[in-house]
Amino acid sequence: MSKTLSLALYGALVTLTPIAAQATPPGPVIAGGWAPAGVNDPQVRQAADFAASQLPGGGAIRSVDSASQQVVAGMNYRMELTLADGSRWAVTVYRMLSGQMRLSESTRLASAAPQVAASLRLARNGLQVRRAGTAPIVLSFGIPRAQVLESLRFRPAPQTSTNGECGAGPVDFAQWQDGVSLLFQHDRFGGWVLSGRNTTIGTTDGIRIGTTLAELRKKRGFRLERTTLGHEFTVGAISGIVNGTSARARVTDLWAGLSCAFR
Repeated sequence: MSKTLSLALYGALVTLTPIAAQATPPGPVIAGGWAPAGVNDPQVRQAADFAASQLPGGGAIRSVDSASQQVVAGMNYRMELTLADGSRWAVTVYRMLSGQMRLSESTRLASAAPQVAASLRLARNGLQVRRAGTAPIVLSFGIPRAQVLESLRFRPAPQTSTNGECGAGPVDFAQWQDGVSLLFQHDRFGGWVLSGRNTTIGTTDGIRIGTTLAELRKKRGFRLERTTLGHEFTVGAISGIVNGTSARARVTDLWAGLSCAFR
C-alpha cells in the first residue's frame, strides 16, 4: 500500500443461533433487551476470557465471533467463541455488580463440515466465495459479521482491531497477511480493502493489484482524479490507487464500501 494510503486507510480508516434460556441472576432484574456488543470491547473480551477458562480444557480464545449484552442487576454477555483448539461454543457470562463473573450457559456448537477448497473474490457490494462445483456464495455489505467470518473459515484466522477515529463511529477490522482487510460496524459487514503485493485476489470484473491503467480505462464507468491519496480511480462502486498516469501505471490499492480515508 502507498505510504499516504497506508496512513489514511489503515491507520485512519476511520468511514444467532438461539441459546437456551438464561439462568435468572440474583437480585432485582432491570428490564432490558439484548443489544449488539463489539467483539473487541474490553469488557466483552474479559468476559470471553473468563468463559474460556471455565470450558473443558480451559483453552485460549482464537476469536470472539459475535457478542451481545443485556443490562440486568449487572450485565449478561452472550457470545459465540472459537477456541484455540478449533472448538466453537455459545456461552452466556453474567457479570455481577461486584465485578465477579459466572458462566451461566455453555453449549458446544457442532464442528463445521470439512472445508472444500475455496477461493475469494471481491465485489462492488461485498465478497464472493467460490467452491468447485457449487454456485458462488455472496456475502453482501450489511450482513452480520458472524456470517461473513463463518463463510471465510477456509482462510487462516484473521487479526482483529478497532479504530475509533472515524467520523461515522468506531470501525472493527479483520485483517489477513495476504493484504485483505474487512471492515465491520455495529457487527455488520461494511467494506473491504486490498493492499500490498497480492495479485491473486481480484474483483469479479477482473481488477486486481497490478492491473494497468490502460486496462482500467476499458472498464465501464472509469474515472481518475488526483487527490491527497494519490492518483485515485473509481470503477462503479470500487475505488483504488494507481501509481502514475501513464498507460503502464498499475493498481496498488483497492477498496469498496465502508471507508473513512481523509482527503
